[in-house]
Amino acid sequence: MPFQNDFRNAESDDSTKQLSAEKEIEKLAATLSGAQDQKTKIAAAEALCKIGGPAITRLISTLSQERWEVRSSTILALARVGQPATQAFQAALRDQDWFVRAAAANSLGQVKDPRAVKSLINILNDKEWFVRERAAEALSKIGEPAVESLIVALKDRNGLVRERAAEVLGKIGNAKSVKPLLEAFHDEELYVRARAVLAYERVKTRSVEIVSPLERRKQS
Repeated sequence: MPFQNDFRNAESDDSTKQLSAEKEIEKLAATLSGAQDQKTKIAAAEALCKIGGPAITRLISTLSQERWEVRSSTILALARVGQPATQAFQAALRDQDWFVRAAAANSLGQVKDPRAVKSLINILNDKEWFVRERAAEALSKIGEPAVESLIVALKDRNGLVRERAAEVLGKIGNAKSVKPLLEAFHDEELYVRARAVLAYERVKTRSVEIVSPLERRKQS
């Protein structure tokens, strides 16, 4: 029965490979959880990303670890996975540790997933300035898909959110934000008004750069 023997051998090889892969995943997961230095943890997390499939599922499970260093290393490595990790990043935006929240916001900026816009706007009022900065930067990288939500955020009851929303709209430079930014000139908070003025000037400059060549073409 040569065919049956070949089939059994192939099946045995597959089982051996699967077992080997599972052992490697557990070994890397243990290194990620137990290593003392950040470089080793990140290297283990990145190795899990490269394995893919079940390894990524195992990696995401480490986001429930007590040690913030493990959670942050996981977030930084998962940026390599891209948009499939968006949900994990969004959950990490609610982490109790500010560095993990900042890492999650930074990763969302790298993957540029529009689904994360509302979650990022929600942390524009984070108590830590560094997290607010990372969230604003992530929104500016996502760009055009974030414009409508940012315009709505210009009316948020929290002044920090309004300020950051104006700042990001200035960076994106979409002409749709001109009128809302003009209205923000009358905001009750001085720092929001100042940010709106600066953002308006940036949008206006970029709009001129975009429109002028078209106008010149019409005239020629």
